[in-house]
Amino acid sequence: MKRVRLIFLLTLTLLLFQSNNQEEHVFIPNLFTPNGDGNNDFFVVYGEGFEALELKIYNRWGSLVFYSKDIEEITGIGWDGKFEGKTQVSGTYLWKLNGRFKSGSEVLVGGKNSGSLVLLL
Repeated sequence: MKRVRLIFLLTLTLLLFQSNNQEEHVFIPNLFTPNGDGNNDFFVVYGEGFEALELKIYNRWGSLVFYSKDIEEITGIGWDGKFEGKTQVSGTYLWKLNGRFKSGSEVLVGGKNSGSLVLLL
C-alpha cells in the first residue's frame, strides 16, 4: 500500500496563482490523505491576502460533502475528509472556490475557480 501512495505523491500537481500584488497568492493541493498519520490529513487552501472565501467540495455523485465561508477554517483547519462524521471513501472529489483578494481581484487557480482533488486513505 505504501508503494501506491508513493506513486500518487509523485504525481502531485502544484496549483499556484500569484497576482501582480506580492501579498496575494493561493495554492491548492490536489491530493490529501486523512488517515491520521499527521501528514496531509486535511485539505486546506493556502494563501494570503484574502478578503472573502467560500469553499465547496462535492463527491463523485455531486453531493456536497464540505462547505465553508470562514477564511480561518478554509485556510487553517480545512476539510478532514469526513461528511456527517463519516470518513469518505478514497477517490476523486471536486472543489469549487469563490472569493476575492483584498485588492478586489477574484481568487482563481490557473484561471479557474474549480478543480479536482484526490482523497487517499
